[in-house]
Amino acid sequence: MDHRVILVAFYFFVIHKGSSQDMKRTEDGKHSYDLVVILPKDNMFEFSLSRILPGINIAAESKRVKDIVPNIVFNVMGADSGCDTKTAPLVAIDTMINKTVDAFLGPVCDYAAAPIARYANHWKKPVITAGGQARAFINKHEYFITRTFLVYSKTGEALADIVADELGFNQHLLIYRYDPNDITQKDCFFITNGFHDAYMKKINNFDIQVEWFREEDHDFKHDILKYMIYDTRGMLSYSVFKISPF
Repeated sequence: MDHRVILVAFYFFVIHKGSSQDMKRTEDGKHSYDLVVILPKDNMFEFSLSRILPGINIAAESKRVKDIVPNIVFNVMGADSGCDTKTAPLVAIDTMINKTVDAFLGPVCDYAAAPIARYANHWKKPVITAGGQARAFINKHEYFITRTFLVYSKTGEALADIVADELGFNQHLLIYRYDPNDITQKDCFFITNGFHDAYMKKINNFDIQVEWFREEDHDFKHDILKYMIYDTRGMLSYSVFKISPF
């Protein structure tokens, strides 16, 4: 993702809201705009602070951005989201108390983004993220968030169109990875949920089975033998989806 595009989006947000007069000013009269980047510190995530923050800093100081928004100076600060529901909102609240935030970049993790996107609606602070892909973020009355990347609801709609209209399948089994003790890695669940929701809206009487597994001890051969061979006898069509971003 080109972070310079996000910085330009912030500029137009400020102009659209007519709030630039309220912005802080530097000694040379330019507007000072504080960006808080909330991402996990742990490098097990592809979108960790150490991987993403340098790119945002480079973008903020780039000639291209300075040419487009010459009167704005971006102050970029990184904060650890923990990729969880506790750490991320506390970080956001701390920055609001200290008045060091004009806009949030991130979080990416859905469970970290959700509470911040709710509070941002009250704070009137924009939240722009490449995450927040879960179907629930469609509700703009609850979540004050702009998502710049692929969202699972749209993926589900596209897949539902293919399965129903092009392939004509009438019964499905969705298999996805899910660990109930780990709320940070639920991409498979959110992707499956996006498809399930889209298909249920397309065909009200859709018969669907859902099974979840833990990657380390799962046997897909067992799924094929149990569901596809036995259950498809005499049926017109049947499909098994292993939906996983990994």
